[in-house]
Amino acid sequence: MVTLQRRTIAPARANAVTWINPRRAMVARRSPGGFVTVDEIERRLPLEDEEQFLVRVALDLGPAKKVMVMGPIPDRVRFERVDVAIHHRPDRLVDEPGESLVAPTAEELDSLLEPIR
Repeated sequence: MVTLQRRTIAPARANAVTWINPRRAMVARRSPGGFVTVDEIERRLPLEDEEQFLVRVALDLGPAKKVMVMGPIPDRVRFERVDVAIHHRPDRLVDEPGESLVAPTAEELDSLLEPIR
């Protein structure tokens, strides 16, 4: 039996945060005005294969300087490979410590974004 629990998220900071699994992604960013936007991206099954979905998520993230990638470890690794192939910036990716099997709330994503200066 597998028990899933929500865990405390580490206080690392990023310009964008994404949580991803094979069917869905959440992408959070802070606007210049200080507002947090969270895009929820659903995989278009059965038309969209996994790589097409990951490309869409990487493009949605855009040119953020620092991106925290969250989710199950195998899904994060697949996403990171696609993101690096598109943006050519492996240095921008920051892994979360551990693994989050449950999607974070908007408040949890907000706590991981860099504050406006």
